[in-house]
Amino acid sequence: MSDEHFLITGAMGCIGAWAVRQLAQEGVEMTLFDISTDDKRLRLIVDADDLAAPRRIQGDLTVTEQVLAAAEGASHIVHLGALQVPTCRADPPLGAAINVVGTANVFEAAQAHGVRNLVYTSSVAVFGPPEAYDTDRLPNDARRAPTTHYGVYKVANEDTAKVYWHENGISSVGLRPHTVYGPGRDQGVTSYPCQALLAAVRGQRYHIEYGGWMDFQYAPDVAAPPSPRRGPNPAAATSTTSAAAWPRSPRSSKPSSGPPTSRGSPAAPSSCPSPAASRTARWRRGWVPCPAHRWPRAWHRPPNGSGRRSPTAARSRRRRQARPDAVSAPDSRSERHGGDRTGSPARIEAPRAEDPDG
Repeated sequence: MSDEHFLITGAMGCIGAWAVRQLAQEGVEMTLFDISTDDKRLRLIVDADDLAAPRRIQGDLTVTEQVLAAAEGASHIVHLGALQVPTCRADPPLGAAINVVGTANVFEAAQAHGVRNLVYTSSVAVFGPPEAYDTDRLPNDARRAPTTHYGVYKVANEDTAKVYWHENGISSVGLRPHTVYGPGRDQGVTSYPCQALLAAVRGQRYHIEYGGWMDFQYAPDVAAPPSPRRGPNPAAATSTTSAAAWPRSPRSSKPSSGPPTSRGSPAAPSSCPSPAASRTARWRRGWVPCPAHRWPRAWHRPPNGSGRRSPTAARSRRRRQARPDAVSAPDSRSERHGGDRTGSPARIEAPRAEDPDG
């Protein structure tokens, strides 16, 4: 039995229910704080035998005294309680009260009870639309430019965390989940893809009201504690990944150090390029599918330098061979990609008239 005690706000939500499941499997004591008493997600996700142990409190995040009372005896706080985009759009004052004032109350509770392990959820909604940035992949410190009330409230929470660190020494870790999917994900704008999957299973039609590129994060992964311990974040900075979430005691398991390989396959060669390169470009360079990978498919250059040529390069070679008077020229792949089949740079030098040695 662990001596840790977790206060989880918003425990009736999707991520909250998965957090309860993770901690219940470790035998950790918990206090579940939520204004809702509907535990349908808990009953869906958590084993029935594990639901009786945690203490449940029906409370309001906007009431400071209730949050302070719930945090008594806690060693860790996982703050997940919030209203989502549709509700914040329909009632901005209510969204601000719960999402912003509620978060400030959680930090007050952490300060009052000396809790030094606090995790809260921000959101990818703190960023602006794609056209507001010059890159497709944003770092954590990219400029924040929210376009919704919900995103503005999350920016306020991140800055609140920074102030509590600088003025009160309260360390915290903030997460910026993107599109969370999995059992229990049935509310909010980003739940539409998950609802579409359920509709497809039922043989029903479903329309997702938005499109484009999206990152998907499995709900159990977002709720999972990290391994090994990464420690609290003194700067209260945020992360888009769940692995930096909860400062915990060390664990024996080790994180994966590379992409998954097929069972019994040899380790992938260190020369495997990024799968982002186009198939045509890899083929022309002589790269072939790496036998050590199934997914994601990686490519590498065979040790003997042999590789598949593209049909275009093969036709060009046949045309040169069919013209005996043709001047030998470098392979078309070397001209285009700057390398021959052995990987050495292709360099074509012609003597210049002003060069005395030419």
